[in-house]
This record gives sequence, C-alpha cells and structure tokens, in this order.
Amino acid sequence: MQEPLAESGERQRKPREPERICGAEGKRGAGPCRHPAGFRTDHKGSGRCYLHGGLTPAPTGRYSSVERPRVRELLERFESDPDPLNLLAEVQLLRALLLDFINRFDEQDRMLTRWNMSFEKSFQSDWADWWRTMRADALEREDDLSAELVERMPDPMNYLPSKPLRMADITDVSRLIKEVGAMVDRIRKGQQESTFSMDVINRLWVLMGGHVTDAAMEVIENDDIRSALLTAVESRWGTISLAELASRRAEAGAEAG
Repeated sequence: MQEPLAESGERQRKPREPERICGAEGKRGAGPCRHPAGFRTDHKGSGRCYLHGGLTPAPTGRYSSVERPRVRELLERFESDPDPLNLLAEVQLLRALLLDFINRFDEQDRMLTRWNMSFEKSFQSDWADWWRTMRADALEREDDLSAELVERMPDPMNYLPSKPLRMADITDVSRLIKEVGAMVDRIRKGQQESTFSMDVINRLWVLMGGHVTDAAMEVIENDDIRSALLTAVESRWGTISLAELASRRAEAGAEAG
C-alpha cells in the first residue's frame, strides 16, 4: 500500500523552474552569459547582469522602448538636431517625393497593367505553347537558342482589351500637394508667431518716438538743447536698416546652429 502513496507524492511534487540567466551574447562566439539574471544589480532575477548593462539606467522618453538598432540610431540622430522645429527639410522631402511620383507614374501604371494581363487566359495559353517550343528547340540546339523564337515570346501588353482596364488615379498627387501646402502653412504660422510684421514695427517706432519726446520734455528745460537732442535721435534712428538687422540675425542663428 506504500508504493501508491509514494507515487502520489511524486505526482504532487512541482517541477523545478529553470534559473533565469543574463543571456547577453559574449564576444568571439563564447555563447550567452551564464550569470544569473540581474547578477550584482538592484534587479536580481531579471534583466542583464552588471557586466552587460545591468547597472545602466533604463532609457527614458517617448520612444525609449524601441529595440530595433536602426530605428534607435535614427532617433539618436534626430535628438542631436540643433533645430528640430525647422520644417523646411520636410517640405523639400515632400516636394521631392511629389516629383518622383509624377515622373514614375506612367512606368508604375505600365508595370501594374503588365502584371494584370499576365493572368489573361489567352496569354497564358500562348505562353505555354511558346515555352514548349523553346524547350524543344533548346534540346535540339543545346546552347544555341533560336533568336527568332526568343523574339516571338508573348508579351502581356499585346493582350490589352480595347476598353481601358481602369482610369489613371491622380488623387495621390493632389494629396501630396495638399501635404506640401499644409507644411508650408505650418512654417509660415511659426514664423509669424516668432517675428513681427511691419505694421507692428511701425507702431512700435511711433510709440518709442513719443516716449523719447515726453522724456525730453520732462528732463530738459532748455528748448534749444531739447530740440537738438530730438533732431539727433531722429537722425540716428533714420540710419537703422531693418533689412540689415534681419540679415545679422539670420547669420547669428546659422553660427549658433
């Protein structure tokens, strides 16, 4: 009676779970690291050991969980962009894709039509006949195939019906054009938010002139000295070139970038 009890005890015994290891690939084909998972780290039992990045803090950020090396490389490249809000490169890319799509539209249309017509029954029948003739000719001539037979190879484009299979869809081009326009509007809106219009600058100019005049009236009692100061200020302000200031600002931004 004891043997069945022993068998019952063995059945109730839980199998031992395999020990989790670091698993990082070693150098020169040494195989995976056999250290326990999280060895000498604060996360024992999971993750890499201290020799294979287990002590490195986990990356943070919106896309920190991306594991594909190429995508990670591109993300790091974009993170180092000195002007990530500049959308001019995206506009240029969209315009390049638009022109490339237009230039290759006819080619893609012909390729798709050829593929569709390759399933035409009359073409497949003629192709099978041609292939049997080619094989027989190849067996007779060994390596020297008949040029005439090669030229007689059926072409799916010769089996086109008189009615077009479909109308060319040009809506993709209009969609790309809309994308370019929307991107340009975003850039223009951003520029308007970070710059001043000429109307705003003119109002600022008048306001500053009024404040200078009021200040001169309050501080300088001598009419001749006050008039000479205001004339000098007006003359100096007349030499200020907004175009030159904008050019210097653009050059300073380029040097900082």
